[in-house]
Amino acid sequence: APFLMGASKSSNAFQLDTGRALMSGLRIAWTFEEASGSRFDRSGNTNTLADNNTVAVSTGRIDSAALFVSANSEYLSIADNADVGPGDVTWSLTCWVYLNTTAGRMAIVSKANPDNPNLGGRPYKLTYYDTNRYGFQLQPAGAGDREVFITGASLNVWQFLEIGHDPTSDTFYGTLNGGGRVTLEVSGGFATSGTTFEVGRRQNNTQFLDGLVDEIFIWNRTLGTAELSDLYRAGSGNRVNTDYLDGRIDEAGIWKKV
Repeated sequence: APFLMGASKSSNAFQLDTGRALMSGLRIAWTFEEASGSRFDRSGNTNTLADNNTVAVSTGRIDSAALFVSANSEYLSIADNADVGPGDVTWSLTCWVYLNTTAGRMAIVSKANPDNPNLGGRPYKLTYYDTNRYGFQLQPAGAGDREVFITGASLNVWQFLEIGHDPTSDTFYGTLNGGGRVTLEVSGGFATSGTTFEVGRRQNNTQFLDGLVDEIFIWNRTLGTAELSDLYRAGSGNRVNTDYLDGRIDEAGIWKKV
């Protein structure tokens, strides 16, 4: 049986959880341990990613990661739902990224349909933007795109990214490797749409990723500074106990009977 969200605030799912709160508000946990095919959500909320054009597997920041080859037009996808398209509410997304090239703009995660750019067609997207920069694009409702640029993008090294939205202060933000947040104030609320959520591609069949993605987590809240530090863990990453998330062990670490 999957772990029931909200049943416990225990830190057993994470190797390091100083405040014992990382399970709180966790809506998606894609750890990419699968050798091929669908990638499963370990949060208990069944947000399974479909495999398109055979996304491969390789050594990740933690265990395995999804390997994307742009020449093969590979990507992962899931239909719109409240966990991947949260709307004008508080949310945070973290992931590990390894770039195999910096030759052009590439989508890491995308909910961006450019066919309808000014009416909620592309509510958010995280890309390798250009030399030394990642870009977090968010679209206020009824307005054009706004973008936060996160400097420090590097080739052939694992990097930890966070993006998020705070409707109380009308800001969206991004961080690299657990550092200080780059923020931008917006107004008008956050756009929503029925656009598919994709990993490794922009929805108009462009910006395919050449590289690896690991450990995508989405929360329905803002992460604290200590939590970001725990997740980054000085560059080592924070291992997730998938046996606990999948309900095979209890809060005391004891294996359950099946």
